Amino acid sequence: TRIVETVRTVPAEEEEEIKALIITLDTDRTDVDEDSREIDYTVSYDNRTDETFINAVLIVDLPRELNFVDADPSADDEDGDVLTFEIGTISPDEKDSFVITVEVDEDVDVNDTIRFTADVEYTDSGTRKVVTVIDEHTFGELMNGRTGTFTALLIDSLRNFFTSPILWLILLI
Repeated sequence: TRIVETVRTVPAEEEEEIKALIITLDTDRTDVDEDSREIDYTVSYDNRTDETFINAVLIVDLPRELNFVDADPSADDEDGDVLTFEIGTISPDEKDSFVITVEVDEDVDVNDTIRFTADVEYTDSGTRKVVTVIDEHTFGELMNGRTGTFTALLIDSLRNFFTSPILWLILLI
């Protein structure tokens, strides 16, 4: 058998930039104490269009597991667990972000799922539009694999072990 390798150059086309209002949601724990239960959520927008959007508002409805600590810039309205940030007009090529610091309740376990949701509402050519971004992780994932996560994973993996027929078969033998 003889193998012949053929190499062809393929012309690459530059990928066109997406023209839209891009909303992102990131989670960060880099600037907090290791024993802290604080999480920073960053909601960012990037207007990659030639259009101007008006009456833009960021609305964050915090889940019951999270307690509001701080926001940068400050929220324009706090109604219970709902934070409202008045953005106003979003011009072409405008970028900005909002950092929302929350603290996780003490009764939340590392296996509990935390779902953070943010809505950006705006008017585009007379039409009201809503973009929703969601961050969903377990508390253990948000803690970036800190001590305690291994124990929780071990307990979770052994949860069904004692009801397993294999265990009882081994004990019987």
